[in-house]
Amino acid sequence: TAFALAVGPYLILAGFFLWYIKWLGYGAILHLTAQLLDGKGGPKGTLVAYGLAGLPAILMLPVEGLMVFTDPGETTASTILGLFSLAVFIWSVVLLVLGLREMHRLSTGRAVTVVLAPVGVVLLAAVIVLVLIISGIMTLFPALPDFPGGF
Repeated sequence: TAFALAVGPYLILAGFFLWYIKWLGYGAILHLTAQLLDGKGGPKGTLVAYGLAGLPAILMLPVEGLMVFTDPGETTASTILGLFSLAVFIWSVVLLVLGLREMHRLSTGRAVTVVLAPVGVVLLAAVIVLVLIISGIMTLFPALPDFPGGF
């Protein structure tokens, strides 16, 4: 516990800076995507919309505190926190879409594309990397003796 007390402030500080880097990085990606879809707003507006869309996450603090004080059990607490987290996430995404739509004067469909396109690119890249890893591993299987399946 002494180690945790000594390292805790540094972890909090690192978390703050990582959140700031995430905000700037993903804000830049959102702005680039909005500009590629003929958005008219500036980078400051994109960062403001992204920052304000994250504010509903503050509402999770009382719910998490309530779970700590009432101790409803692990399954119940996980279910309640999961449902509230999902609701806050959906609310934040809707706020982000509305904010980007207004900041960049985009249609709702284009604003949704601005929000979902980076996520889609990351998922596509993950699938490609997974396929490459699996295909690389599969080249090792014929060299294994007595491998079931008759490869």
